[in-house]
Amino acid sequence: MRHFSRFRLFFRFHLLAALCLVFLLQAPAFALDVNPVGQAFVDLHRGMLAYEKGDNSLVDTVFARIEPPKNVSASQKDTYLLRTAKKLNLIIQNIDFDPVRDIPEPGDKDHLVVQLGGRDGYNFIFRMEKAPNGKWCFSTGKEEDVILDEMYRKIRNHLDKMTRADMEGDTFVSELSSPYRTTLTLRSGVRGFGGYTLEDAVQTLDLEPLSPAVRDTLGEIWAVQLYRILAYRSPLNFEQLSADPATDSFPVFLVRPGVGIITMNVYTDADGTKSWKFTFKSMEVVSAVYDDFMTNGMAKEIQYSNYDYWAGDVPLHVMVDDLVQMNFPSLEQKVWGINGWKYVCMAVALLLIPLLCFVVGLILRRLARMMPNLKRDDGGSPVLSLILPARIAIVSALVLNTLLVVTTSSFLLQSGVFVLDLLTIITLTWMGCLVVEIGFGFFVDRTRNRTQDTMLQVVAQVVKILVLVVGLVAVATLFGHNSRNILAALGIGGLALALAGKDTVENIFGTVMIVATRPFTVGDYVVVEGYSGTIESVGIRSTEIRTLDDSLVTIPNARFISQPLDNRGKRSFRRYQTTFGVQYDTPPRLIQAFVEGLRELIYEHPLTRKNRFNVYIYELGDSSIDIWIDMYFGTNNRSKELESREKFIMDAILLAERLGVSFAFPSRTIYNIADNKPEYRDFQDSDTAGKEGRKIAREVMGLPPDSDEKMEM
Repeated sequence: MRHFSRFRLFFRFHLLAALCLVFLLQAPAFALDVNPVGQAFVDLHRGMLAYEKGDNSLVDTVFARIEPPKNVSASQKDTYLLRTAKKLNLIIQNIDFDPVRDIPEPGDKDHLVVQLGGRDGYNFIFRMEKAPNGKWCFSTGKEEDVILDEMYRKIRNHLDKMTRADMEGDTFVSELSSPYRTTLTLRSGVRGFGGYTLEDAVQTLDLEPLSPAVRDTLGEIWAVQLYRILAYRSPLNFEQLSADPATDSFPVFLVRPGVGIITMNVYTDADGTKSWKFTFKSMEVVSAVYDDFMTNGMAKEIQYSNYDYWAGDVPLHVMVDDLVQMNFPSLEQKVWGINGWKYVCMAVALLLIPLLCFVVGLILRRLARMMPNLKRDDGGSPVLSLILPARIAIVSALVLNTLLVVTTSSFLLQSGVFVLDLLTIITLTWMGCLVVEIGFGFFVDRTRNRTQDTMLQVVAQVVKILVLVVGLVAVATLFGHNSRNILAALGIGGLALALAGKDTVENIFGTVMIVATRPFTVGDYVVVEGYSGTIESVGIRSTEIRTLDDSLVTIPNARFISQPLDNRGKRSFRRYQTTFGVQYDTPPRLIQAFVEGLRELIYEHPLTRKNRFNVYIYELGDSSIDIWIDMYFGTNNRSKELESREKFIMDAILLAERLGVSFAFPSRTIYNIADNKPEYRDFQDSDTAGKEGRKIAREVMGLPPDSDEKMEM
C-alpha cells in the first residue's frame, strides 16, 4: 500500500510537470517575426548596441546593412559606414516604431521608402534598397545623406532640448533633469535602448518609502508596468512633456477615479542634487490598475507590438503574467481575490520544495560516501553538514521567487522579502564556509606535500574570513547601508582593532611569517616553549600541537617567531644512544667479539648512517662493563625510527645469545674474606712494581719488550 501511495504521488508530480512543460511551450517566442526590411533595422540597432558596449563582433553585420555610394574610396569606406551607422542608430533608438507593424512588406520591389512618424508630426524617411546578396540595406548617396543629416539634426535638437540646464538645472541628475528626460530614461531603460538597462528605469521612480531589501525587485516590476500604461493607456503625448528642469507644470499621465493619478514631482537627494521622478503614490495606482488594463485589451496590444520586450529585460513576475495573459487568459480569473494562475504557481512551489530537498540530500550523502577520508574534529563528515543549510537555501529561494511572482503588494514584499533575503544570505554564508572547508580538505587529502597542506590550511582560514565579510556586507546592504561605506568602516575598524589588539596583530604577522619562511609543516614533530608534539593544524591566530599524551596544545603564532623552535621533523637522521652492560665475569675476548658484532649490525642495517657511528667499551659501571653505542637512523618518520630501533635491539640480543654474552643487571656481591681470602702478588718496591706493570701491558698490546734503558727512563 505504501508503494502504491508513492506511485500515485510520483504520477501526479510528473503529470503536473508535463502540464507545466506544455504551459511553457505555449509561451510566445520573443524573437521578432519581422519582414526583410524590418530585419535591416533590427540588425543595425542590435549591432550598434553591441558596438557601444565595446563588442565589435557585429560590426560586419551592421556594415552589410548599409550600401555605400560608389564615389567613396576603399580607404574611406569603413569610416563612412561607421559614421552613417551611428547617425541611423541614434535616429532609430529615439523614435517610436514597431519593426513588425510599422515597416511595410517590400513585395517584389527592389527599392522602398519607409516613413516612420514621430508624435510631433515629423516624418522620418528611410530609403531602402535590395543588395545583390538579396538582403535589404539602407541606401546612401548625395540625396540620401541630406535626408539623413536633416533627421539627425532633428534628433540632436531633441537631445539638446532635454539635456539643457537652465536656472537650477545644473543641480539636476542629467538622466532625470526634466519630465521629458525622466520619461525618456524610463522608456529607454525598459526597452534597452542606447545602453540603458532596467536598473536605469528604476531610478525614475520614487521608492524611498520602500525598504532597501525590495526596492530593486519591486522597482523593476513597477517600471515595466508603468511604461506599458504610459505607452498604451496614457492620453498625454510624450512630445508635450516639458524639457525645462524648472517647469511649474507637473504632468498628469493618467487619472483613475477612486484610485488616484499617475504623475511626477521633483525630489532632492541626500547629496543635494534634484531629480524628476514618478511619485510613490503613482506606483500604487500602477499596481492597482495594471491587471485591469491587461485584461481589458492591453495584453493583446502588447502581443501585437512585442518589440518592447525584444531588447529589454522582463522581471519574473511580469514574464509569468505575460505568458498567462497571452496564452491562458482564463487563469486570470480571480478566486477569493487572487488570480487562478497564482494558485498554480504556489502549488508547483509546494511540490518542488520537498522534491528538491530530497534530491539535494541524496546527492550530498552520495558525495560524502565518495570522500570517506574527509572528517571533522568530531568525526562527522563536513559534506553531510551541508544538507541543512542547502535545504534552507532552497526553501528560501523558492518561497522568495514564488512571492515575487504571485504578488506586488508592497506590504507583503517588504515583510516577506526582507526575512527571506536575510535567511538566504545567512544560509549562503554558512554554506560558503562549509564549501571552503570541504574544498580545501579535499585538496589536503589528495596532496602528499606537507608544506602545501600547511599553506592550504592558512589559505582556507583566510577564505573563510572573506566569506564572512561578504556575508556581513550583504546583510548590512539589506538594511540600506552603502557597501562602500561598509568596507571603509571595516578598514577603519580594522585599524582601530590593530592598535588596540597588539597581540592579535602579532599573531597574524606570525602566521604570515610561518607561511613565508615555512619553519614547520603540518605533521612535523616540534619542541617549542617546553611543549613537544606533532603539528596538527595552522590557523590565522594560533597553531595546534598534538602531544605524545594526546592532549591538544594551542600556541599563538607570535611565539614561533619570538621563541626558539626545535623542529625535529626536519631531521634527515635520528640519533640513538644506548648502553649495553655485560657481566664482569665475561672474558675480554668475548667482549671484543660482541663489540665487533654490534658494529657489523649497524653497518649492515638498511636505515643506519654508515659513516658516523660509535661502538666502544665506555666505562666500568657499578655492576657491569658498559658498551656505549651512538648511531643514527636515516629516516624522518617517528614510526620508522621506532621500527628500526626495535630491529637493532632484537639483533643485538640475538647476537649476545649466539656468542654466549650475558647482560648484567644491577646487583651487589658480598664476599666473606675470612673464608676465601684472595692471594695477591707482592713486589719489593715501587720501581719493580712499575716495571712489571709496563711489561705486562706491552704483552697485552702485543708489543715487544722495551729495553732496560727505556724502562728506567
